[in-house]
Amino acid sequence: MVFRRTATAAFNDSGLTGGYSVIADTNHAVTLTRDGTGAALAPGETAVFSVAIVTNSTLADSFRIFVATLNAAGVQIDTARSAYFVIGPAALHHFKIDSVATQTAGDSFNINISARDIYENLVKSFKQRVTLSLNADSIKPALSDTFLLGQRTQRVVIAKAGAGRIITVRDSLNHVGSSNVFTVNPGALHHFAISTISTPQIAGAGFAVTITAQDSLNNTIPTFAGPVTISDLTGTVTPTSNTGAFTLGVRTETLRIMQPATNNRITVSDGGRTSQSNPFNVNAGALDRFEFSLIPLSQTAGNAFMFSVTARDASGNAIPYTGTVTLTDNTGTLSPTSVVFSGQTSQTVNAVITKAQAGVV
Repeated sequence: MVFRRTATAAFNDSGLTGGYSVIADTNHAVTLTRDGTGAALAPGETAVFSVAIVTNSTLADSFRIFVATLNAAGVQIDTARSAYFVIGPAALHHFKIDSVATQTAGDSFNINISARDIYENLVKSFKQRVTLSLNADSIKPALSDTFLLGQRTQRVVIAKAGAGRIITVRDSLNHVGSSNVFTVNPGALHHFAISTISTPQIAGAGFAVTITAQDSLNNTIPTFAGPVTISDLTGTVTPTSNTGAFTLGVRTETLRIMQPATNNRITVSDGGRTSQSNPFNVNAGALDRFEFSLIPLSQTAGNAFMFSVTARDASGNAIPYTGTVTLTDNTGTLSPTSVVFSGQTSQTVNAVITKAQAGVV
């Protein structure tokens, strides 16, 4: 039934003559006051009149009409009541979703959906399904189960954490309804996401790595502040723990690995959860110096002695070298005066010094 307001009017059908001086409609009560032009109605006589009403209730429910007859002095002299009748809801206008509290990503929860007319009455005749959507990311399922008597309690899951979430439902005729704004918090700490490390890295050179605390659905956990331990397969990474607190669950550290390695990995742990980076190589750095093996302090002029020469980077790693290295000493009699590298990291020299002298270098 569609509820509309019309002008109030009264009509004598039988048993009454004359007119009415007042036709009032107040708080669902209609008062008819005769204007004194008609004949009096004797006790026991029947009068029939019609009333053009008024304002139907916007509440869908069962009702009955109560009629009281008053004399000129306002004293009630008779009453009557109608049988109950029903005012049904208007056509479906929208859906109502009961208040949704703060939720946790990945945890299922119930939402209560009801079909409503324009006056918020429950439309029990609605027995279809509705689509479900979220204003950010997605909600599962995307299609509800069938409504029963205009209502549906639907279990749903939201995977992505965040504030300002709103659930919207919609039927095939584009009737819609939206929830209140609510927050989806991340779940418990599950792992650390480590940013991709490019390959190769250079031994001793710093490179940035971003570590993010995440739940099982990869939502960042903004409350995580650390600490964590940091390690690698060579055992030479520095620092070995975060040097500053995480900010909103994220920390970027500059790491250095001192030794070359193939398929190295960074490992991050908080003592209970451990995560590894992608594999990457660490190459030795550029040539920084040549190192000599230890030469015994006492040698004999003219007698051969052996030592090795090793090419090293700034971190002390032996590196392959190609080229000629000049050899000299402070006596000016060292032989040979050079050594040739052809991709080796170290060369052995069989040397002779012909001049006797202390403090030879």
